[in-house]
Amino acid sequence: LETATGIYVSDGVTTWKFDKASNSFTETPATAKEAVMLTSSEGAWAWASFFGEPYKEAKSANLGQKRNLKGVLVQEIAIVLLDGKTITLFIDTKTNVPRGAVIKFSDQETLVIASEVLLGTEEASKDEFIFVPPAGATKLDRPRETEVTWASVSPIFRSRCMPCHNSGRVSGGYDLTSYGAVMAANIVNSGDPSGSKIVGSLRWTFGSPMPKNGSKIPEAEIQTVEKWIAGGAKE
Repeated sequence: LETATGIYVSDGVTTWKFDKASNSFTETPATAKEAVMLTSSEGAWAWASFFGEPYKEAKSANLGQKRNLKGVLVQEIAIVLLDGKTITLFIDTKTNVPRGAVIKFSDQETLVIASEVLLGTEEASKDEFIFVPPAGATKLDRPRETEVTWASVSPIFRSRCMPCHNSGRVSGGYDLTSYGAVMAANIVNSGDPSGSKIVGSLRWTFGSPMPKNGSKIPEAEIQTVEKWIAGGAKE
């Protein structure tokens, strides 16, 4: 997975994360949760079903027209999620593998197209998926992750979710001003970020997209909330 800022490569055993700005990378053991997290960004949504069930709560799925996409005949499949977001997948009619997608929500539209899709076999060498660092890249030691507690996420809720979700204005029935109120709201599944309603809202993957009538909060802040939940949502 390549983005504007980095590259993520995994062979199922090891995950490499390369930062373009610093020309450096880390090497860590691969995990299923990490794969789901990496593919939850809009740039990877077309292929997210390889790692999880991103369309499990879809309201509908309908066949569209067939079209030629960069020389490949694809079938459109329009999927409407519960939050109103629409994802139109472009499925290769020969391989049944997605070639890209259009993601629509409110007045925003994102188009993602794979420049190349390679299909391997069970006999394919794992060397095909090993990260080859660019010239001069520096390998960094794996950073020791500090425990994420309520003290780390409460400033995010305070700056991004107020004044709509506080003790004086409990929009939707959710008060995010205190640890006790958040845990009582039934929006956090301790140890399970992808199954937590608050993460679905922040990522716009299920539930009501938040902030309402605004843009997504920064990815780093969403990941902090996810790490907090994955670590047991500790106070």
